[in-house]
This record gives sequence, C-alpha cells and structure tokens, in this order.
Amino acid sequence: MMAFTDGRFAGANLDRNGLRPCRFYVTKDDHVILASEVGVVAHLKEDQVVRKGRLEPGRMFLIDFERGGIVDDAEVKKSVAESKPYGQWVKDGMVRLSDWVNAKTASGELKPPSAAAPPMPSTRVLNAAGYTREHLEMILRPMTSGKEPLGSMGVDTPLAILSSCPRMPSHYFKQLFAQVTNPPIDPIREACVMSLQCPVGPEANVLSVSA
Repeated sequence: MMAFTDGRFAGANLDRNGLRPCRFYVTKDDHVILASEVGVVAHLKEDQVVRKGRLEPGRMFLIDFERGGIVDDAEVKKSVAESKPYGQWVKDGMVRLSDWVNAKTASGELKPPSAAAPPMPSTRVLNAAGYTREHLEMILRPMTSGKEPLGSMGVDTPLAILSSCPRMPSHYFKQLFAQVTNPPIDPIREACVMSLQCPVGPEANVLSVSA
C-alpha cells in the first residue's frame, strides 16, 4: 500500500494482488482515517462514522480537497485513460512478431526455421543462460504437460564447515529465515492480476506522456 499527497490530493493505492490491507473511515466532522489495521484510533465511536470500507486490490482511494470529497476509483481511471489517445498510440506502435519474422525472411535477412527438433542444450549453454538441469526437469518439463511447476525458496548448498572446497569466511556464518513454498501465479485462474504478455521494444521516459 502506498499513500501520497501533493497538497490538493491525498490518497492511497493498493497493489493489484491486495497483499497489504488498507481500511478507511469517514467521520461526521469530515475527517478521513486510513490505515492498514482496524482500531488505530481508539477513541473513535461508531456513531461518529458515516462511511467505512476497505481499499480493494488494484484500486485507488483519492480525496480532492478542492472539490471537497472522495473521488471514485472508476472516475479517476476514466479521466486518466481519456486524457491521451493511448489506444491509438498502442495500435500505431504495435509490431507483431510473426509479421516481423515473415518480412525479414522474405527479404533474406533471416533463414526459414528448421523443422528438425533442436538438440538438448549442453550444461555450458544452460549455465550461460542461467538454467540448470533441475530447472528443466522440475520447472520447464511440467509446464509442457500442462502441470503447475513447484519450487521452494532457500539455499540447499552444504554447510561451509562440511565442504571439501575452499570457502569464503562469510560462508561460515548462517542466518535462519522462514522458508516457504510459494505457489505459482496462475495467468488463467488469476487473470485479473497476472498476465504472460511481454511487450518488446525500447522503454520511454515514464515521466513524459507521449507516443
């Protein structure tokens, strides 16, 4: 959850997964209390509250002091979306990879793809790409059959004192931490917060709104 203000506006924005709680109260004397937990103001009585709720995942809570009220999340996003011709910019600047490959192949800059299956990469190639045999067997192979790959966080290297190889002095110090198994984010069942789409191309200045 991120809170912000510039003097005219004050508000908060919650991440799209909603992993951090955010609740708000609006009182009769036009005070707004927003916090991550309920009950941060102990003396607030229930009869003083005219509105209360929680900030939902991916939503924004915004107060406009000039208008003197709370701006609805849909209104905020609608005004931003209609401020510039974003749809036309995306349509004009989009290049499909299949069209690009066909054009390069027709011009002779690319060779047509071979129908033969590529050989299994060597360990050296895997290391250069940041993969291991374990990644192939436990992560990538289940994905090819429609299964969900599972992996656990943590370091499984042997203790430095038990290693037969020279180790750095810092390796002899260990810190315990919580090791959890995170389920994979599913782009199908969790389509509202997860997407496999990956735009390719140069990144523009995020502070400059243009095509």
